[in-house]
Amino acid sequence: MNNRHLSPTDGWEKMDVSGFADMIGPLWSCQKNDAWRYAFQTSVAHINPIGIIHGGMITSLADHAMSIAAWFHAGKNAVATVQLDMRFMSSAKPDDFIEAAPFIRHVSKTLIFVEADLMVNDKQIAVASGVWKILGSK
Repeated sequence: MNNRHLSPTDGWEKMDVSGFADMIGPLWSCQKNDAWRYAFQTSVAHINPIGIIHGGMITSLADHAMSIAAWFHAGKNAVATVQLDMRFMSSAKPDDFIEAAPFIRHVSKTLIFVEADLMVNDKQIAVASGVWKILGSK
């Protein structure tokens, strides 16, 4: 089993989120090498009918992680997802710890282009890319 019992000593902290993000969590965050990572611990609650982690759950993690990256880059101004693409290369199982590593690819006056690698241990399971619109000031 890949079950990890996370604690602040691991560098991971439980995120204080509300709404939909709270329902799919708990979600975790960690700063590694000056870059933020976001993650969740999977369970049987996240599986699809064939017994692997539902792609919608992985997509939700990617959207949340990339939204936070865009929000920070926009000076903590509101942003909204305009487009989100997922490419799945492998699957995840219950008890896997899925990490999302978002990074900013490009920025225009009103749009932020973000990508993310989604990993289980050292295995890449998906790649996400998307566009966020900067909505306005805080």
